[in-house]
Amino acid sequence: MILVYIQLCMLLVISTLNSLSTSELHPLPLPFSHVDNLYFDPASRTFFLESTTISWDDVIHPLPEPDRPRQYALSPTPASNAYISAIPIEGISLFLLENPGMRTGPSHLFHLMEHLVGLFSFLGPSKAPFVERIILASDGSMEPLRWQGPHSMHSYLINALFPKAQVFTWPEWLNQHPQNLLQFKEAYLSDRGRTVLSSYCMHLNKMLAETAPFLTTDTLDDLASKVQNFCHLTPAKDPDNLFRVTYIQRLPPRTLSSELESKLFEAVRSIERVKLTSVDFSLLPFEEQIRTIANTDLLMGVHGNGLSHVLFLPPKSCVVEILPPSAQCLDYRLFSEARGLSYLALMADRGVIDRDLAYQLGQIGNPNQPIDRLDIEPIVQFIQTCVAHDPE
Repeated sequence: MILVYIQLCMLLVISTLNSLSTSELHPLPLPFSHVDNLYFDPASRTFFLESTTISWDDVIHPLPEPDRPRQYALSPTPASNAYISAIPIEGISLFLLENPGMRTGPSHLFHLMEHLVGLFSFLGPSKAPFVERIILASDGSMEPLRWQGPHSMHSYLINALFPKAQVFTWPEWLNQHPQNLLQFKEAYLSDRGRTVLSSYCMHLNKMLAETAPFLTTDTLDDLASKVQNFCHLTPAKDPDNLFRVTYIQRLPPRTLSSELESKLFEAVRSIERVKLTSVDFSLLPFEEQIRTIANTDLLMGVHGNGLSHVLFLPPKSCVVEILPPSAQCLDYRLFSEARGLSYLALMADRGVIDRDLAYQLGQIGNPNQPIDRLDIEPIVQFIQTCVAHDPE
């Protein structure tokens, strides 16, 4: 009788110790995922799922670049095969994962915003303010990652969208938790590596290609509003009732020739009610960048990172993107369309690229070219149309 009692007690102890909660997957559009009870062992740098039905392809891609493996592993077996307990990591955790070839993605404004736009959209206003931590897992490399951006812009943006979140690089996270299995109670993952599973993402060469239909204007207007509020700004119409065009200056090679730029500026300034301002965002502190954008009705520039600011424009603004000869990237078209902004793209040697042609072509050519020839008349006509629809 005593032996039976001891056996029952031992079974009870084992049952209590072996208390790993089942992993649950809440499907999101590729390359995002939402997992309750995601497990990670820092000692072996291995992710685990307490499940035999969830495929890693729906969470993290095991090998997006076969010749360059990531520096963390995905266990093919449930966590309970090797562990009986885990340290719970409470609250919402965000993981940003990159291909080995793009491990510095969070250091680049556009590529960081690809992650943040999707995560902010799927978390929604009820969860985004309560994110506890953002882990820049990248490709698992232990090399330093300078993610804060020029003028600490990336730090400010994360703080504006996820005010409670603490940001960790991969080495920082591993050094903080060197041992023991960790249980992330609620994890959202953004894995650029999973885009290799989508022919559409590969055609557009855009991480958000599959996600775009799920991005709403209301959500991205809220994103813009949160960034503006963080800087204590409220967009307002020009006091003189002028239509404010902001042109983005940048360093070569993605520039107009001096002669062509002067010709464009002269034509734009000749449009009634238009006030043209030329800015180099790389020289401005974060708050001044957002102040400029909050007081812009139309943003214009050669294809480049500065056009990521379309995400922070006031609602119903307009965008002109100038593309080099025989080259197209859909970065800012995708952001502009998701925000419901009026958008015009011109390719230097082909003129206006409409939406159907843009998505048929996908990403083509070399964007790192100077532009010395361009028909500027479509830009003038587009701005005139935008002005005509702008209430006086």
